[in-house]
Amino acid sequence: MRFRTTAEGSNAAIIMSLEQADANDELSYEVVMDLASLLTETKFQEFMGLVEQERNEGLDYGLKQFQTQYGYTEDMDPEKRLGQIVEAAYNKSAGELRKYVNNNKEATYDEIVQKHIDLLNENDQIFKTSLKTQRTKDVLQLRSDFPLLGDITTMTNKEIMEKAKEAYIDPAIKFNDIEYEIVIEAIGYYELQEVDK
Repeated sequence: MRFRTTAEGSNAAIIMSLEQADANDELSYEVVMDLASLLTETKFQEFMGLVEQERNEGLDYGLKQFQTQYGYTEDMDPEKRLGQIVEAAYNKSAGELRKYVNNNKEATYDEIVQKHIDLLNENDQIFKTSLKTQRTKDVLQLRSDFPLLGDITTMTNKEIMEKAKEAYIDPAIKFNDIEYEIVIEAIGYYELQEVDK
């Protein structure tokens, strides 16, 4: 690969073009490599560093969005079934995005972000189906653990949470703080994920 000498300097129009591509999150290895002969080695290395930085930013953005979408945190309890579902969804999507970035060296920030969106769409149905199954199991367990709530199996998340609130407020039922929090915690996640009966 031949670079321009320091005395020749980098082509000013090419520098502006690459800076614009960087500002638009469209800078790629391929673009920089194609224009390498119009750059000094220092400028070439600078733009290659920017390409890598953009790619890492795209990957980081995608991974953070997966965490938000699935409700994943590093300190989740993987022993609980819900934690296993969330962790599996996050790990599947994150693994596929990392593989895409590693196998597509020319992928730009925008392309990596688009891949993360595609993966969310692909994996969302599997995730929601698994959550719906787990929600059914959790509701059955809550009905068994707290028979004072009545038959909650046909209720929506909001109805179950409202029923728990009514039981908590009613002194005759004697539904204590801990019981109330258990129900809200068990059902609240499904409500936030829009997974209902």
